[in-house]
Amino acid sequence: MNLNRLDEAKYYGFAFFLNIIWMVIGPAIFFVLLSFTIYQGVDPTNLSDPDSLTAYMVADFFSKFAPIILSIYIFRLSFKDGITKFKENYKKYLLIIVIGFIAIIVFNYIATLIYDLIGVTGTSENQTIIERALNLPIRPIIVITVLVFAPIIEEIIFRKFLIKFLKTKISSPLVPYILSAVMFAIIHLDGTVSDLAFLPVYLILSSFITLGYKLSNDNIYVAMGIHFLNNLLSLVSI
Repeated sequence: MNLNRLDEAKYYGFAFFLNIIWMVIGPAIFFVLLSFTIYQGVDPTNLSDPDSLTAYMVADFFSKFAPIILSIYIFRLSFKDGITKFKENYKKYLLIIVIGFIAIIVFNYIATLIYDLIGVTGTSENQTIIERALNLPIRPIIVITVLVFAPIIEEIIFRKFLIKFLKTKISSPLVPYILSAVMFAIIHLDGTVSDLAFLPVYLILSSFITLGYKLSNDNIYVAMGIHFLNNLLSLVSI
C-alpha cells in the first residue's frame, strides 16, 4: 500500500489517533527510561524538583522527534504540495500569518484586562512548567521544543490530520475547524478545575491559528507560522 496516494481521509484519521496515543504514552516511556538511567529516582508528579522537571522536559523533547519525522515522511507528497502552494501564494499567506499573530496579541491583551478585572492571577500549569524549565541547564532543549517541535507536531496533528479526517465525517464546512480549535485548546490544560480559567487564552491562540489555516486553503505552513511567532513571543517575554 502506497501511503503517498493520500487523499483518503482514513489514513489521516489513523495518523491522528496514533499521534494522540503517542502524545500520552511517548513522554511517559522516555521518562521511565531516563529514570532508570541518567536521572535515577526522579518523580513525574513532583515537577518542582529540578531533576524531575529536567527528565520530564527531555522526555517530551525526544517523544516529539519520531512522530514529526514519520508524519512528514509518510505524507511527504502532501507536505511538498503545501510548500508549492505556499510559494505560489506567499504574499497572501505571509499576510495571513502576520495578521493572525497580531490578532492573537490584541485578544490576549483584552483577555489579560478581563482577568485583572475578575481577579484571576497566575498562568496555566503548562506555561508555568515551561517558565520553570527555562531556568534549567537544558534551556536549549526547551527552546527547540517550544519554537520548533511543538508548532510542527501540534499543527500536523490538530490541523492537518484532524481537520482532514473530520471533513469526511461532518458535512458542515465549519464544524471540523471549530472542533480542531477546541481540542487543541483543551490538550494544553492539565485537567484541574483551576486550570480551566486559562482555557480562553488557548482558545484565542487556537482560533486564530485555525482561522489562518482555513483562509490559506488548509496550508499547514501558515498554521505553523502563526504558532511559531506566538511561541517566540512567549519565550521572549519570559
